[in-house]
Amino acid sequence: MPLIWYSFGTAPAAETVRKRGYATDLQELENGVCCVAAPIRGRSGDVAGAISASAVELRMTPERIAFLGPELSKVATDISHRLGWRSPDQGNRGHSEFNDVFSD
Repeated sequence: MPLIWYSFGTAPAAETVRKRGYATDLQELENGVCCVAAPIRGRSGDVAGAISASAVELRMTPERIAFLGPELSKVATDISHRLGWRSPDQGNRGHSEFNDVFSD
């Protein structure tokens, strides 16, 4: 599957995505398909991947997006923590039990 790079178009749009913790694709890449996605961060804090949910337009209602966005963000944060990332408010950035188990 080819990697698709997507531009948020404007700095205010990108800032909105950063603040709420997830992005949406409302038929912007494929007619009839909507997507909600949240970033997964690696130990360094850089985005290492994403978790997403996609559905046909009729099933991806505004209410479903309002539910899925925060839920995906929570799951992505949990995965990020397991990879060693810590948000600035948590301190001890870059350390987790996962790293203790798998370090040399």
